[in-house]
Amino acid sequence: IDLSLEEIVKKTGYSHGYVSQMFKKYFNVSLISYHNRNKVIYSCKLLGNMKIIDISSALGWENPKNYAIEFKKVFGCSPSQYLKSEQKMK
Repeated sequence: IDLSLEEIVKKTGYSHGYVSQMFKKYFNVSLISYHNRNKVIYSCKLLGNMKIIDISSALGWENPKNYAIEFKKVFGCSPSQYLKSEQKMK
């Protein structure tokens, strides 16, 4: 998807705290929020082809409820509601 905090820290040699602080300063969003948003957007490609529990696990959420919470922050609905609305549009 995109670089994780650990990968950025490793590539830059800066600490977790510094990288997170600079990201927030320059992009006005936390690195974790940015990363989670990108994972949620990517997950839309998987909806319909995989079970939601499998998508959440594949993208690093231990609990599918946490994935659903992040999904709702981005799209304003649950993954299953999103999938239903996408299927209606086809």
